Amino acid sequence: MVTMDNRGGGADSDVSGGGAHGRTPGVEALSTAACWRLVESSTIGRLAVERADGGPDVFPLDFLARDGRVYMRTAPGSKLRSIVSRPAVAFEVDGEDRRGWWSVVLRGTARRMDSQAEIDSSGVRDLVSHAPHEKLVYICLEPDIVTGRRVHTVDPRADGDTGDDPVNGIGGRRTSPVQEDADGAVHGKAEKPTPIPHLSPPRV
Repeated sequence: MVTMDNRGGGADSDVSGGGAHGRTPGVEALSTAACWRLVESSTIGRLAVERADGGPDVFPLDFLARDGRVYMRTAPGSKLRSIVSRPAVAFEVDGEDRRGWWSVVLRGTARRMDSQAEIDSSGVRDLVSHAPHEKLVYICLEPDIVTGRRVHTVDPRADGDTGDDPVNGIGGRRTSPVQEDADGAVHGKAEKPTPIPHLSPPRV
């Protein structure tokens, strides 16, 4: 069962640790659902594993997330050996949207996928890898803990904020039928505002 780690703050709330009333303005702990939406919309993450000597290692790689799992492709090597012998791993995904920078960390167990039916149904075969060599080993990560934070570039609680942005246009007025999803991603293109007509001054 996936749980939300609230050591940094409650879901969808500011993380405690400073500022008025013990809160840090602009830092938000994301709910589990929001974390998954961000992860599912991404394609590149970082897999952290434990090496044979007990030290950590991190591998950037392409991935596919669906149905509460993360799927990856790899090839025989140190990464696969680490997963097989020490399956407890962490996986990090980050990015930026109109609300600010965000990061999601998933902690759980990784395993090599051996069932052909599971491989076919997961869609991992269609995952495109940017690595130059072929990767025919498929890995499934089943997370136990999902945590996420967003650092707002502008405090969303600021009073009287009428700054221009791609959703609300000039001074907070919507200028086009753009759409924003639950995590701040913007779809569509803002149109130019209607120009203010210029009238010549009357002749005296």
